[in-house]
Amino acid sequence: MLPSINLFGYTVYVFLLSILTGIVVGNWQFARLLRRRLGASEPQVLSIQAILTAAFLLGGLGGNALMYGTDGENCGGYSVMGSVLLLGLVIPWVARITGFKHQGRRILDFASASFLATQVIGKVGCFAAGCCFGTRYDGPLAVSFPWDSAAPPVVHLHPVQLYEAAALLVLWFICRRVLARDVAPGTVTGVFLIGKGIERFMAEFLRGDAVQSDILGLTTAQWAAIACLAGGIVYLALRNYRATQAPAVVTTEGDVLESPGMASSRKVPSPAA
Repeated sequence: MLPSINLFGYTVYVFLLSILTGIVVGNWQFARLLRRRLGASEPQVLSIQAILTAAFLLGGLGGNALMYGTDGENCGGYSVMGSVLLLGLVIPWVARITGFKHQGRRILDFASASFLATQVIGKVGCFAAGCCFGTRYDGPLAVSFPWDSAAPPVVHLHPVQLYEAAALLVLWFICRRVLARDVAPGTVTGVFLIGKGIERFMAEFLRGDAVQSDILGLTTAQWAAIACLAGGIVYLALRNYRATQAPAVVTTEGDVLESPGMASSRKVPSPAA
């Protein structure tokens, strides 16, 4: 574990470095999907990325304050569940103002899959820093953290951060496979919410920094995970409700870019053919 590193005479915190790296990787995947699947221009891509990155960060900080208070003692001052909620609220609005009025659900699908890449890298950073640490454990996978980490030092603990990273990596793979299929817009988002809800609910049983809610013996994060899971089920059930078919965009090469309900590009005959 390595909470911080010395880089050219400056102390760099590995958790912050991993979060920034995750944001870069997630944004790269997200931008690639916007360009290839919706034909987005560079100004559109940059505008969407800037707004959603701000929402990601503000949602995490605000979600932490709402669920745990403002001291951030138990969870490092950041809540991924808050990021998920704010992104879900902001993306439909962003789609309208950037010229993709009828593509909000598809953009939400792209963001859901890309967000998982950010989280996987972020969880590895959590492991390096010792935050989001696990409960006591003396089995073969047990780890211990140094004195300058956020976790209890020397004590053997579950490497729950790596458990979560592995689970989220599997969920990322599933979402990418679903995204590659001809499914209704919103399907990937529903799968993401259900998978994320299950992952976080189960991880809380092994988290040593869990904050109890005093309601039915569940933690605050578990209640948020239940809401995430329920939202995913409802979203899947209603993903075709009030769906609007947007006109397809045909490029000069004959590629048909996506409209709602189309998951991949295809070729159409040119007029000369």
